Amino acid sequence: MAAVKNLDLWLRPAVLFTVWVLVAAFTLAQLGTVAPLLQARGAGATHVREASQRILEARTQPTRRRPVAR
Repeated sequence: MAAVKNLDLWLRPAVLFTVWVLVAAFTLAQLGTVAPLLQARGAGATHVREASQRILEARTQPTRRRPVAR
């Protein structure tokens, strides 16, 4: 009976630690894919940024007022 009690004493923490290590490894593996994904999406985002900048410039350029015909 002492052997079973001793087994219970370390088995649960060992299982929890193993699960924690596996979850941490999976999380770090997923984080490794974030930077390349953001860089790939960033290339397309520059076109959007440039287009919105052109629209903004077109809206903020001064307009000439034509003289009103009386």
